[in-house]
Amino acid sequence: MQYGITEKWAADLNVGVTTIGWRYFNTKGAVESTTGLMDISFGLRYQILNEAPVGPHWIPTLTFRAGAVVPGTYDEHFPFAPGTRSTAIAPEILFCKHFGWPGFGTYGDALFRWNHTTANDMYITSVCFFQKIQRWELDVGYRHLQTLTGSDVVLNGHNLSYPRDPREINDAIEAGFSYTSLRHQSDTDSIHAQ
Repeated sequence: MQYGITEKWAADLNVGVTTIGWRYFNTKGAVESTTGLMDISFGLRYQILNEAPVGPHWIPTLTFRAGAVVPGTYDEHFPFAPGTRSTAIAPEILFCKHFGWPGFGTYGDALFRWNHTTANDMYITSVCFFQKIQRWELDVGYRHLQTLTGSDVVLNGHNLSYPRDPREINDAIEAGFSYTSLRHQSDTDSIHAQ
């Protein structure tokens, strides 16, 4: 959920259910799983710059987000758990810039997360490109996640020792698309016109 408080301030809340299962290292051959609330994140955003047509053409939209995370309810000791289940503070910078032909641009973010409970602090960076075609938007990008500390994952035969605070480096290519309905398109256009 996102809520615009004023033209420059907005609040957000992410709540959901997550589940994961595995069986490869289980000698019984049965699937084990954990299900519960995901780590809940919330934050307050402030728009520093706006790339509106009235400003210099090189200015991007630039936003600062002060975020926090509270632990979910899944089993944090489960191998390959869907999160760290750690209380965290996460400051973040987000940007967006249209350039080139109409509807084309780039966006991205950089955040640092102080994981209070597990102490395996991490940073995440991403850069993506988008193309708007009428009410459709296509996105493709790259994301890098890295923890600065943490414990090693150890495999000894069929025994897996997966710590709650794994040391991790993860690189991913992401792609997606979205569609905006006529009603929301006109709402968005009127907001941008203001």
